[in-house]
Amino acid sequence: MTGYPLCRSTVTVYRLEKGQVHRQVEEGCFFQWQDRLTEDVRGSHWDRTFYLVMPGSHQRVFPGDRVMAGEGPAVTPEAWDGFVPAAVEGLCQVQYACPHYWRGKLCHTEAGRK
Repeated sequence: MTGYPLCRSTVTVYRLEKGQVHRQVEEGCFFQWQDRLTEDVRGSHWDRTFYLVMPGSHQRVFPGDRVMAGEGPAVTPEAWDGFVPAAVEGLCQVQYACPHYWRGKLCHTEAGRK
């Protein structure tokens, strides 16, 4: 896609709606793991977060969605409760999804974990 030369990754977005797990494989995205030093009541520690850019004229990722780099496996509704970042290597959960507009039209959505 022109204008987004760094968006060459594939991600899989999962969403639970009405008892069904919707799995969408999206190509032409930018996905990056980020390690950061955070401080909380436990003191300073390293935390892993992620940053995702999805170009496009409609929003395809929302808070609460789960995302995996590459083409992830199919997930049944019965397995959804165990399909969490703590139990599945490489899975992350979206905390924010921010649509960005150019001249009044959606051009991309940025998503990640705060």
